[in-house]
Amino acid sequence: MLEAFAKRAARFARVAAEQAETIVGRPFRLVLTNAGYAFPNGANTRGALDELLRLPELSLGTETLLDVHTAADKPLWFFFVGTDGRRGAFLRVRDAAWERDADGELRPEEILSEETETVELTAEALRGSGATFGRFGGAFFSVVSIAYLALHGAPPELLRAAQFHDHLCPGVTSGYLIATYLKRHLPLRSPDERYVILSLPPWCKDDALQILLNTTPGKSGLYVIPLNERSKGRLRPEARTLAGVYFRVPREGSPAEGLILGFRWEEAYRLLGIPREAEAFRLENLLALDLLFAEYLDRPETFVHTLREISLPEGTRPEDLVQPGTDVLAALNLADPL
Repeated sequence: MLEAFAKRAARFARVAAEQAETIVGRPFRLVLTNAGYAFPNGANTRGALDELLRLPELSLGTETLLDVHTAADKPLWFFFVGTDGRRGAFLRVRDAAWERDADGELRPEEILSEETETVELTAEALRGSGATFGRFGGAFFSVVSIAYLALHGAPPELLRAAQFHDHLCPGVTSGYLIATYLKRHLPLRSPDERYVILSLPPWCKDDALQILLNTTPGKSGLYVIPLNERSKGRLRPEARTLAGVYFRVPREGSPAEGLILGFRWEEAYRLLGIPREAEAFRLENLLALDLLFAEYLDRPETFVHTLREISLPEGTRPEDLVQPGTDVLAALNLADPL
């Protein structure tokens, strides 16, 4: 069964590439796909990746083929960017094709969705396109944000974080900046040390941190503590930029020590020249913020700052601060006790 699905997925990728070539031209500059994550009707789609890697212009090492994380029940899709990097074509495979193409006889129009959608990947064309987030079957922002920033030189680690998060937003880029700051100001000193993060408050940064620092919840590397408006209102004035608590934890022996960090979003909007409240989530503003942050990837101190250093008492672990019934804000002296 796996072999049959692999052959079918490879054929669908081949059909999509042939169709895209007539629209955006060859060789392709960049291809995005959710192959390997999508399992429409239970089909394994990884064979599409093998087929795309047969194209001489695509490789994983050059970041010209990017696999984007999606839910397993999503349709298989491809996004091909032409040689000039200015135009992309989005193609979706019909879920029904997985069952109907058992003999490999379906025509391309029976495999792919009715209409191939295209987009101009220029700042001018994307300006004002925030109202079109529903295009590409809801994958528009995911596809355009990753493709646009990949074409503008986003580093591979940032792209991997975006692929995991399924889009590249300023929240993900802020996670990259925080990780860079942390490794600079609280570096791990041996293989026996690791980072443990209290995500306080959580935002898209935490998906980036999982990729960049391997701080996953399943390995007790990330504890998520949401803050509602009442909790945010309790924060002391100096903690209003709060972006989490970051511990360097040894396996045994010395107590955990860390940094309480803040993130200056207002500085980012000041540099961008727009008020934070003004249409901050329009697509062109999100992309503009990402491009702004890209200029500061080696200067995270522009936005990330240390609110306070912290050292836990002997015998105390980071997870002790987030046990049920614990007022974590008061315990960290970020707010008065309730």
